[in-house]
Amino acid sequence: MLGELVRHQARLHGIALVCPVDCTPLSAQRYAKVVQCPTCRRVFFEHGAVWDFRVPDALSDAEDAVHAERGTETWRRFALEKAERIRDFERRWLPEVTAPSTGPMCFLELGGGLCYVSALVKLALPNAVIVATDVSLRYLQNHAVPVASFMGTWPTLWAAADARRLPFDDGQFNRVWSAMLLYRLPDPERAVSEIRRILAPGGRWIGLEPAAPWCPPWSVWEARRMAALNQARGTAETPRTMGWWRRFARAEALRFRVPPASRIRWMPIRWALNAVWPLHVWLELEKRDSP
Repeated sequence: MLGELVRHQARLHGIALVCPVDCTPLSAQRYAKVVQCPTCRRVFFEHGAVWDFRVPDALSDAEDAVHAERGTETWRRFALEKAERIRDFERRWLPEVTAPSTGPMCFLELGGGLCYVSALVKLALPNAVIVATDVSLRYLQNHAVPVASFMGTWPTLWAAADARRLPFDDGQFNRVWSAMLLYRLPDPERAVSEIRRILAPGGRWIGLEPAAPWCPPWSVWEARRMAALNQARGTAETPRTMGWWRRFARAEALRFRVPPASRIRWMPIRWALNAVWPLHVWLELEKRDSP
């Protein structure tokens, strides 16, 4: 029975799908835009250009609500609010994620928001399979799809998915990218476990996370600010310090670094500034090739 199920496992653009609840291979239905889990019977659909693989819970629903509003026009978010981050990724991180890999390139962006990273990788590697995800279905529909139109290229697949419950089968992605994702989760180790599961042998994940100020009263102010946002929105943002991220990286067997800065390059000064000012940390996981 299991062999029969695996032979008919649903695939989207070559990506094998599993149920985000129990990792059972999803089966294709007679309708092209529907897949189903034969175990829990959940059905997953394509809504417009975006597949919805979310499993409803309080946190994912709150994140969807926070990011779903149309509010600022998409072009303004893209061209003004994200312009510096786009330039920074293209200059500093694009060479990292597009470095040669074993076999055909399959790239996954987690918590992508506007998903401009997926578009930039697709421009650099037009033959690669690019999967852009975010927990907010409506944000992808309202903003990520228009951004792809602005940039003149489209990811292979858009999917609304929780980083803690990914709908992709094991060992399929050569590169995984995330930014400002884990600090929003009460259980970031679950997301790291999922990343480790879906990485192909020799694959690599790069994640950027904010390191909150560690010195009072700045650390207290940051904690109060996030607590107020969480109470109003139902989200779970947590101010995590440099020391917390170092301990987390050690516990999860991740490589920990502080990325270079464009203005202040001397590391002791940057570490000192982190007492009162947020900094970013660089987490990395490389899955070893099978022996």
